[in-house]
Amino acid sequence: MNVGLVTSSIVGGILLLSIISYNVFIQEKGSESTLTSVVKTQADDIGQLLSSDLTRIGYLNSNGVNFTGMDQQNLIIHGDFIDNDGVGVSTVQWQWSTSIGNQVTSTNPNDFYLTRTGPNGSNPNATMTFPVSHFQVRYYQGTSSLDSAIMVSNITSVEVEFIVESEEPYGTNASGDNLYARSFWKRRLFLTNILEYQ
Repeated sequence: MNVGLVTSSIVGGILLLSIISYNVFIQEKGSESTLTSVVKTQADDIGQLLSSDLTRIGYLNSNGVNFTGMDQQNLIIHGDFIDNDGVGVSTVQWQWSTSIGNQVTSTNPNDFYLTRTGPNGSNPNATMTFPVSHFQVRYYQGTSSLDSAIMVSNITSVEVEFIVESEEPYGTNASGDNLYARSFWKRRLFLTNILEYQ
């Protein structure tokens, strides 16, 4: 038996295994990078629409009712959300629920639909849905957090946060659980339209 041939085969096999494992690593990182970019874009798009709605709370609303309730997963706001749409003051509702019927049909068990109902173009009650894995609203008066519906008229700012995760996993962890790309969005907006009229 030729020792040189056996040694060369062993070294070649180790080299081949290291090249294959490096290739798998690069492929996983590429998938993660692509999915992270996609969910970041989705979060930015949702955040832009949500920010637009929040900045128009109370705009041209003469009756002074700008919020309906103070639920942490159900934001109901009033104002003129689209200029020159012929609708005027209307209602926008952002609602997120983890009920079974609201779950997104994907491989990600954390995704549930965030639903926006309100004016969109010429439709005053359009419904749009976005898959997110977390959504929460906090209401403030100055620096104090409000937790009672009795204080709805005292709201001066709103903080909203949500997490968007990829629908498909980019890999698995050591325990065998799927890993999903994530993008976190959080903003606190001061309600200038309301503050102007107080």
